[in-house]
Amino acid sequence: MRENQRYCGGVGSFVSCTLLVLLGVAPVDAATGDAPSTLPGVTTSDTGSQLEEVVVTATRREESIQRVPISINALTQNDLTEGGIKTIADIAAVTPGLQFDSPASPSTYNMITIRGLNSNVGGSVVGIYLDDTPIQVRLSPLGNVGNPYPVTFDLNRVEVARGPQGTLFGAGAEAGTVRFISNEPSLTEFSGISHAELSTTEGGTPSYELGVAAGGPIVQDKIGFRVSAWTRQDGGYVDRLDPISGNIVQRDSNEGYKSAFRGALTFLVADHVRITPSIYYQEARTSDNGRFLTALSDPSQGDFINPQEPEATQDRLWVPNLKVDAGLSFADLTSTSSYIRRRITEHLDGTILTCAIAGGCGNPLGIIYPGTAADRSVFLTGQGLVGVTEELRLTSNQSDKLVSWVTGIFYDHRNQEDYATIGPMPGTSINLQDGIQDVIDEQIAAYAQADFHFTKQLTVTLGERIAKVKSTTVVNSQTTIFAAAAVSNTTLRETPNTPKIALSYQANDNNLFYISAAKGFRMGGGNDVPLGTCPNFVGPATFDSDYVWSYEIGAKNTLFDNRLQVNSSVFHVNWSKIQQIVNLPCGALYTTNTGNAVSNGFDLSVQALVTDRARVGVNVGYDNAYFTENVKDSYGNPLVYAGDKLGLLPQVNAPWNVNLLMSYEIPILQDSKIVLWGEYQYNSRNPGPFITQIPNSTNYAPVVNADPATNRVNARIGYKRGTLDVSLFVDNALNSHPVLGEQAFPPTVPLITASTFRPRTVGLSATLGF
Repeated sequence: MRENQRYCGGVGSFVSCTLLVLLGVAPVDAATGDAPSTLPGVTTSDTGSQLEEVVVTATRREESIQRVPISINALTQNDLTEGGIKTIADIAAVTPGLQFDSPASPSTYNMITIRGLNSNVGGSVVGIYLDDTPIQVRLSPLGNVGNPYPVTFDLNRVEVARGPQGTLFGAGAEAGTVRFISNEPSLTEFSGISHAELSTTEGGTPSYELGVAAGGPIVQDKIGFRVSAWTRQDGGYVDRLDPISGNIVQRDSNEGYKSAFRGALTFLVADHVRITPSIYYQEARTSDNGRFLTALSDPSQGDFINPQEPEATQDRLWVPNLKVDAGLSFADLTSTSSYIRRRITEHLDGTILTCAIAGGCGNPLGIIYPGTAADRSVFLTGQGLVGVTEELRLTSNQSDKLVSWVTGIFYDHRNQEDYATIGPMPGTSINLQDGIQDVIDEQIAAYAQADFHFTKQLTVTLGERIAKVKSTTVVNSQTTIFAAAAVSNTTLRETPNTPKIALSYQANDNNLFYISAAKGFRMGGGNDVPLGTCPNFVGPATFDSDYVWSYEIGAKNTLFDNRLQVNSSVFHVNWSKIQQIVNLPCGALYTTNTGNAVSNGFDLSVQALVTDRARVGVNVGYDNAYFTENVKDSYGNPLVYAGDKLGLLPQVNAPWNVNLLMSYEIPILQDSKIVLWGEYQYNSRNPGPFITQIPNSTNYAPVVNADPATNRVNARIGYKRGTLDVSLFVDNALNSHPVLGEQAFPPTVPLITASTFRPRTVGLSATLGF
């Protein structure tokens, strides 16, 4: 232990050093500043074996992840393939600090958070990027539609930057960014990949996946291409019951289908000038959601029963893009022009609303279920999005200068239309609601960030982004039950800024320490006019942007000849003027800026090449996010008490999330090996208190509980030879089935629907590179 303390004696990260001392290894010699060349107690036959170097572009230039003074996690193409990572939920499971929640009804509704910044209204707090194009959307009370997320097939990598990235990435990067980086065409060599997978889910139907990608030169050194196509069908495991007859009418009804295509060409039109047009398309469909009624189901026996009407959704996304790269004598010029188009349609169960409002339809299952066929109603909802994005960026390319910098201008214009039709009411032909919300967001911004290298070790980073934003909201909504119409047209204009300052110290080639402060924001918007049933209420016409200030201390340590990497950070976040939905007793709702919150925590990532054959990864995230003041609505009713956790049950964050990975290679023949791979995922229970537990609050839902602590184990055994990888895998190997995402409607009646992990799934996958 004394020897280990000697190595932690110099400048170092408290988290990193504490962990390494507990592990019995030493990070860096305080006297020499060098790391030991081998792990204590470990003898290796090949001292040349090292962890993979990952290059990221989170600072808008290519840099090793170990030299970027940002808390960032990057998943390479190999990580995505080896881990069977296919969705944003899979990415969140292996990324400390990132959490994704999809309550599964409707299947397009989702929430994503970083470091506990949780919101169920307004723009996304996390920026979602396909290459350089932001594709996140607003959460509308009408549309029930969350962000789109690209599939992971044929990606170069996925980057998750924690903390506000507003200086370089603008609005929507308030809590951080998730960037899906594509493989680009090569002008010099051919490459490709083909993939097939077949699996079966316990108590459900089979799933399959097929994908192929290829690219290379069309004209050597002049023109190149890259194309990929992918499709997947997920088998169902929830049975649908007719609530009138009580009979099972469809087994394994919650099937899902996804497909994606990308094509790109690169033209070298002059020395150091490349033009790359590309198009990305994906489609997702569901035949039903994955929720079940807890009173009728027995998860321990694999029985999941859903008595609601079937849900059918279709989500299509198109992103054409034109990118121009030009190498100048002093800087690299990049122009990115994108068009975004998204169309979603959802056919949901409206009976749960119409029968509940009517006081029940006589079904013994509960007041939200139809008594006769005439009681059935539908909930038609969806979203249309059209947007144009342009960014022009200059990045200095002379690394030996005192100052390295990046500057640019950004323009974004998008029109998002959400709609909803609910009805008819029982015994009538009159709809409960018909509504359309049309939001036009426009922003233009200029930004600059400079790194001042005062010495080879010491760098000061200063950045600023100033934006001019405009948001116009037009609402036309007819609500039959309240005999009221709401028609509004509001415009919000703001000029937000997002500065950043950081100090980083590169102690040597293997150890980086940094401290930073940064601001982030998300755009405000407009409200509906009050309903006629609220004559004494005058709500705000608009709500402003909310913003965060984040303070972070971090370290990135590369040890034992790059056989161990320890990346850690500790953070404190202040969230001000939080956008929140206020539901009023008269039936109206509005969004306003009210209340402040903080989030405190840390994230830790350890990657170790223990021997030439064994690799271990430990990823831990912790955040404690809570409101810091009491808040009341316009009628004096409590909305929030100081100390309440951020989020509205069931969408609240797990304070702890842990991911453990281990792989072991067994050589069998020349260029062949067996790979054993295992993963453990843990999320803790949020202890509360929650805003849904406040009596007299319009959010009061006493029968809904926070998710329990969850544990999940995945494993696989693979055979690799050259570029061939054949693997037998088991997801959710222990068949864990926690009751997740509890929802009740009405919120005081114990008619609980929930979701769970996909039951134990066994499959075979094959990947061949060429």
